[in-house]
Amino acid sequence: MTLKDIGLIYTFDPYEHYPWQECVRRMYQDGVRTFSYLLPLPLAWCEDGSFDFSILDEFEREIVALAPAASFLPRIFMTTPYWWDERHPEELMQFTGTVPRIPRFPSENQKLWKYETKMYHAVDNASMASEVWRRDAGRALCAYLEHAVARRFSLAGAMPVYGTCGEWGQFGSYLRGFFGNADSSAPMTKKFRDFLSCRYGSDDALRRAWRDPLVTLATAEVPSKLERMATEKGAFRSPAFYQKSLDYFEAFSEAKAEAIDGFCAIVKAVNPGLLTGTFGGAVMQIGASAYTLHGGGNQGALKQLLENTPHVDFLSTPNVYFARQTGIFSQAATETIARHKRFIAECDVRTGLAADPYYGCAPAPEHSRNQFAMELGYNLSNGSGEAWLYDFGRGWYAEEEVRCLIRKIVKEWDKIPRGSVGKEQRHDIAFVVAPESLSLSEGTVGFYRTANEMLYSALPRSGCCFNIMTIDEVMQLPPYKLYIFRDLFFITDDKIKELRTFLERHHASAVWLGGAGCITPDCVDFDRSKQLTTFRLQYVPELTAPVSLTLTNANDPLLAGRTLPQTLAEVEKINALMSPVLYAAEASKEQTLGLIEALDLPGLVIRRDPEKKRFDVWSATAQLDAQLIRNLAEESGIKPIFTSSVPASCYCSGALLVIRFDQAGTGRIPFPVKDLWTERQYPDGVFAGKAGECFLMQQMAAENA
Repeated sequence: MTLKDIGLIYTFDPYEHYPWQECVRRMYQDGVRTFSYLLPLPLAWCEDGSFDFSILDEFEREIVALAPAASFLPRIFMTTPYWWDERHPEELMQFTGTVPRIPRFPSENQKLWKYETKMYHAVDNASMASEVWRRDAGRALCAYLEHAVARRFSLAGAMPVYGTCGEWGQFGSYLRGFFGNADSSAPMTKKFRDFLSCRYGSDDALRRAWRDPLVTLATAEVPSKLERMATEKGAFRSPAFYQKSLDYFEAFSEAKAEAIDGFCAIVKAVNPGLLTGTFGGAVMQIGASAYTLHGGGNQGALKQLLENTPHVDFLSTPNVYFARQTGIFSQAATETIARHKRFIAECDVRTGLAADPYYGCAPAPEHSRNQFAMELGYNLSNGSGEAWLYDFGRGWYAEEEVRCLIRKIVKEWDKIPRGSVGKEQRHDIAFVVAPESLSLSEGTVGFYRTANEMLYSALPRSGCCFNIMTIDEVMQLPPYKLYIFRDLFFITDDKIKELRTFLERHHASAVWLGGAGCITPDCVDFDRSKQLTTFRLQYVPELTAPVSLTLTNANDPLLAGRTLPQTLAEVEKINALMSPVLYAAEASKEQTLGLIEALDLPGLVIRRDPEKKRFDVWSATAQLDAQLIRNLAEESGIKPIFTSSVPASCYCSGALLVIRFDQAGTGRIPFPVKDLWTERQYPDGVFAGKAGECFLMQQMAAENA
């Protein structure tokens, strides 16, 4: 069944001290017709097995009064009531070592927020592997949906949520210093052992896989925190070394996917036409075992959600939280998700009205309009081109300039060529993430955050089109001209041959970052990187040092126009710290573009293949600036889609271009365009922008130019 497009969504939290009623009223006046909100389902569970929806009915009647012709997509928290926890203590999460304790949240005295702490972060919650919880929570979900249908409440869909902030991260895994705690409850242990029995079939096979002569399928325990943080060589570990933890992460992901799909199946059973989905698929902020459980970024997690959840229509993640005024990107590989499910971005953009700066997300009031235009424009131009606006019901979108943008998008929603999937694309740069590598390093948060800086700062300022995808998509799609492989640490020999053949056959160039190719199924082998990158890597034993690059080769055209030597980041930058420090062992002077500043060893190298008209670049770090990326793109045969007289960001993967000027200047796009925000037309593609100004450009047909 093809589900209808429900348009731009507005999401809010119904706290009594938030002005959410006025927010809903404004959004409704501005044309929004789909509303989402946090719904505390445990309030309706009664200990005698019945359900009392009177509190929820009262709340939803208030919303309907504010938005009478709207439809609704409640974010339904599958949290258990306190009486359920007392009745089923064996179904609750358990931990080895210190048990995380989360202070009570401040609004539990409000009518709708009795379970506030439990809904968001508390660990006195059911294990995701608990079949009793799934049964009882599913029964409550079904009762709510049937009740809503019976009273003719206009549901657009239902979004079952659980875990940290409702985003399906494991409770207690990451908040206020509680680092990487894993569920070792009876239900999760049972799930783990069932998973192992299915995978290995015998004690002998399990012992070989775990390199443990004593373990049995009946006695295997959840890995300890130390086991999950262990590394083999520096920050890296191979599957053979880390198999016990990998098995646990995959079993955890399987339990989560089963719960999600089971709840979504209940939604479909009540009404197949309802839209249903949830949070999941975040693979951009990782590098530690804490993130593996908190964000779900581990081997198999995304694959489970895309391939083994037939009742799930959509997935969502928030945009990245760091340095949003510098740039923006999703926490998910949107291109990959949108080819399998609908991707509805959580666009929780802060404006100048946001009281909390929250990681530097909130701009000065004079930049509210442009910050809003950039973030919403980015979400409209990528993946499925769908989003919900989320200000928590705090009134951040009350400024008239922001409201004008909302009215414009709502009015033109069906006419705007939103998204990138299914649209005509420029296959220029692919930024590739490797799900199978996500759990195979520890202490590499700095490396991944540096890669994120490339995504929100350097890549957009190169003026080139780019998509974000997983390695599984690379050879399934038409070839791109340049691939940037963020973290292809783990790859089998067969896959190396297949990928090298693909790149060379299509004359596609590649940039390889960090320990690319260094992890085999059985060990960490830095020499082996040569098979993948064409460069043999070595490391300095027992050394932790900043991996910051200094560009040095004045004779290479990629560095033309620079004053050399030039450093790309300060040595003191903590995100640059790494162990082991890798360098290219056999690179010639001509191949060396830059050195690792701390060691004066080759850290940025290139090998050109004049016959194939392609190149391979290896970089010890993701500290590549916009100028270097643009030069690499042009040598790959890519013509930038946007050029400007001053630094400016350009996001484009489909038919829309989001442009934001860092400084006042002039930009050029090589075809006629129209700014959808202002309806101004630029027949020659040339336009001027003020400092911070944001445009949402669409190509105009020649006859309309």
